Amino acid sequence: MLAITATSIAGATDKGQRAKWFEEMRRYKSEYIAERLKLDDKQKAEFTPVYEQMDIEIGRLNHEMRQLERNIRKNGESVTETEYEKAAEAQFEMRAKEASIERTYFPKFKKILTPQQLYELKNAERDFNRNLMDKHRRIRGNKH
Repeated sequence: MLAITATSIAGATDKGQRAKWFEEMRRYKSEYIAERLKLDDKQKAEFTPVYEQMDIEIGRLNHEMRQLERNIRKNGESVTETEYEKAAEAQFEMRAKEASIERTYFPKFKKILTPQQLYELKNAERDFNRNLMDKHRRIRGNKH
């Protein structure tokens, strides 16, 4: 599953392709997590749309953060201390907002998942991201 999606981002050059790739990745991530948590069909049907909505909200925050980082890099030497400070504050604020979003969804997940599944959710997310990055590194390593 990850091998297909990890390679497909390499060819995603325009915004439409990237958006499609991110949507595919969101579905694969939900599938991966559902499998890791051993969700039954009912749980999966309830969990997936809730999880994907949370992932979309967090994705928007991450997009804002990447945009801010790009602006800082683009301005390079001309970035002032004040701009760096504001950017650093924004980074911390983004993390707080991400935690707030996750906190908002926790009661929803609590209604769907068992306590053990709820506990394992963050581990499954971490494993998904780690696997994805490993695949990405291997692909990049093969190109150089």
